Amino acid sequence: MINNSKKHHYNPRFVLSNFSIDSLGKQIWVFDKLSGESFRSSVMDAGSENWFNTFFYGGKTHNFEGVFQSIDDACGDSIRKIHKDKTLATSNGEDISRLTLFVAVQMLRTKMQRTSMVEFTQQLADRSRNMGFPEGEIDGLLDFDDNEARIVSFRNLLGVDDLAAKLFDKRLVLLQNESRQPLWTSDNPVGMHNTFRFGYLGLDAKGIEIYLPIGPEQCLAFYCPSIHLQLAESFSPSHPRPPVTDPWLVELFKGMNTHNPVPIQENIAIYLNELQLKGSSRFIYGMTGEFDHAKNYLTVRPEIRNVCTFFRLGNFGNGYSLHQSGPPGDLLVFHGQQNYFELQVFEVQEESIAFRFATTDNEKLQAIEKDGPFSRVEYFVDGHLRQSIGEARLERISLLNDRGHIQARIKHSDESLNRLFEQTGFKR
Repeated sequence: MINNSKKHHYNPRFVLSNFSIDSLGKQIWVFDKLSGESFRSSVMDAGSENWFNTFFYGGKTHNFEGVFQSIDDACGDSIRKIHKDKTLATSNGEDISRLTLFVAVQMLRTKMQRTSMVEFTQQLADRSRNMGFPEGEIDGLLDFDDNEARIVSFRNLLGVDDLAAKLFDKRLVLLQNESRQPLWTSDNPVGMHNTFRFGYLGLDAKGIEIYLPIGPEQCLAFYCPSIHLQLAESFSPSHPRPPVTDPWLVELFKGMNTHNPVPIQENIAIYLNELQLKGSSRFIYGMTGEFDHAKNYLTVRPEIRNVCTFFRLGNFGNGYSLHQSGPPGDLLVFHGQQNYFELQVFEVQEESIAFRFATTDNEKLQAIEKDGPFSRVEYFVDGHLRQSIGEARLERISLLNDRGHIQARIKHSDESLNRLFEQTGFKR
């Protein structure tokens, strides 16, 4: 792998050029979250570090910048085409495949990917030390450093086709910014959010939204098919789901069914910019020096000024608290084959194989049954996670109990595991 280049971009130059001052492709505004200051930079220097894509292995220094450069060369024309035409309608199947590959690679090439690995191993080491493990048993964790993270990053590129395939299965939409608030990009430009209250971040997660701004006026958006399904249900007069009246969601649904751009106004532009603020390591890039909203946002969320990890270990034995306020009472969340469901329940009883519950919502229970088995079923009490079961299925115990309530049970999809739990009396 011969490549003598020194300056390596984790946000490609051809994308940063779209955000350049006066669209000249030479200079760009940079906002430093840590200092709160903004300054001009050349596009050549922004979003880059010297020797970023190198690692030391086998007594030699290896430079894998050429891998990213070849992908940028292959995908760049498709990005430029969309940026110029302001629509996906002129893109063919090959263009879409290149877009998904480019976004998948972009998710793997940033500094956050590496610092997250290092930080997580440090958290594991600290947790192990606090639990009484001898120092000699955690040496392997302590030895995981930036160079090790670089090696893992390079190896992760071998799985980029799997990531691209997952993106290809999403509903791709081009968001066209019609507001006076220009979009930003950052040192970690792929922003993620989950539509659903108890959804999580991950390409396989029901309700996932994935965004990559490609200019101050355009943003590529990938939406989980479950979002499209729930919108379709909301627009169906025969479905019990409450109807959607938000004009933005009406336009979004249309865009999901066509390749026509979806216009966005200032509130959505600000939402997308806040995703860049929350997800970036440190630097935001834009075509203007107006970062007042970023400064104001950081006064509310000072903890995101310098972010080095995607995740943080919780305390063993404790359920995590949600960022959003959950409803009071007992709630089951089902992550199904096609859809996501929340079901209010009561009379929850823990069993060796899982747990049973009662509900009065037979109509929703029937819809849930049709969408199994489930990648995950979660049990929340007053918005706090109490139990989570992966690879689960739902079975009815009886149509009604003595109070007229519908009873059902959550079990593992693998019956051999269920028998083992019953025989041993093990409780999850």
